[in-house]
Amino acid sequence: MNENAYSFIPKYDPKADWDFQESEELAQAAKKVIEEKLPDLLRVRIRFFWKREGGVSGGMATLGKCQKPGGLLKHLSECDFIVWLAADHAYSNQLIAKQVEAALFHELLHIEFDAEGDAKLRAHFFEGFSEEIQEYGFWKPNLKEIAEAFRGQLKLDLGANGGKKKLVIVREAAEAVLEAVE
Repeated sequence: MNENAYSFIPKYDPKADWDFQESEELAQAAKKVIEEKLPDLLRVRIRFFWKREGGVSGGMATLGKCQKPGGLLKHLSECDFIVWLAADHAYSNQLIAKQVEAALFHELLHIEFDAEGDAKLRAHFFEGFSEEIQEYGFWKPNLKEIAEAFRGQLKLDLGANGGKKKLVIVREAAEAVLEAVE
């Protein structure tokens, strides 16, 4: 395993005798994210788990999920939300700590508060396809907000292999986003 990979990812074993494994390490990483970026969530009871296999949805690996337990599960779990990350995908992709943090942040963003202050699940802000943007640009309001987010967050990934090629691709992508936003 990559030495930079997050050290608390359980080694994937398809024959393991567990489906979910509660993780204090994920809870601590999430606590840091919540305290620094999502302080409203401090009043929500959330439990964090590794799921042995995340599965695939729509042809894409499911890296994690935020769920609001109900009924008996809510009673037994004694929490408002359950967040799990897929151990198999995290292990095979050798996620580093920052990527695990990003996955937790993503799942925590599914929690919002309604007008009465009750915590509830929220859907993704953006659902779309890269081909849709390539063909029609940032054609609807939420796509324009995504473009603004990209504009503020574009970073160069100049890895050891193909650094010059990556630089050209990233520069072209940045220019396309900036043109679309302006």
